[in-house]
Amino acid sequence: MTDGYKLGDGGLGRVARRLDRGSDDLEGLANPPSPVDAGDVTAEVNDGLAEVVRCLGAVVDGISAAGRAVAASEAHYLDIEHNARKMFE
Repeated sequence: MTDGYKLGDGGLGRVARRLDRGSDDLEGLANPPSPVDAGDVTAEVNDGLAEVVRCLGAVVDGISAAGRAVAASEAHYLDIEHNARKMFE
């Protein structure tokens, strides 16, 4: 991904896209399942499943935020690189 102080071709963009895809893939799993019948512990099992789904939603939000941050970093890096290059033209 890096070559000294030069970023490889689209390295951060590839990372950002992978994070976005991963977030999208996980988001589909962050929907609560149908309630299950677990006999005497049905309420506890369903509460546990709801908590897992809530936590997965937080993971999805975190991965999505990381993807946006990486994309913004790439844009910032490329802007600095472009301006630095213009100084030597």
